[in-house]
Amino acid sequence: MSILHQSISPLKAYVKCPEIANGSMTPIKIIAVSCYPNERVTFWIEGINEEWLYSYIPSHYLAFDPLYFGEMKHEPVCKSYKFLISEPIKKIVMNNQAEALFMIDFLDENELYWAVKHENRIKIKPHREFNKPKINLKKMRKIWK
Repeated sequence: MSILHQSISPLKAYVKCPEIANGSMTPIKIIAVSCYPNERVTFWIEGINEEWLYSYIPSHYLAFDPLYFGEMKHEPVCKSYKFLISEPIKKIVMNNQAEALFMIDFLDENELYWAVKHENRIKIKPHREFNKPKINLKKMRKIWK
């Protein structure tokens, strides 16, 4: 279990934000995830040649294609600073519209998020909301012992 930060397998991407390279689009690697309670999931990035490191980057500053940067969309907030990152159980998700990158499990909070590549962006989606099933599914509250 991680507390606050956890590394991930590097993902090549681009960052575009006023705090880095005067707002110019810059190639980077996403190398870690941070979860501050009641804030959005943020990321650690490094320069493509590992010459610098920067943290607390929200997903709307990141893209996998230099031509696509969108506006900030609603994303869920972190439920706890204690979490576990794992490989996705399924690689193609959201009705075949997205690639799952990793999962974030807030163990003590009974909450699971998916990090997905969708529309050349990284997006964070709660488990129950990202596939929109045709049947009614409710969150299980019971603890099985």
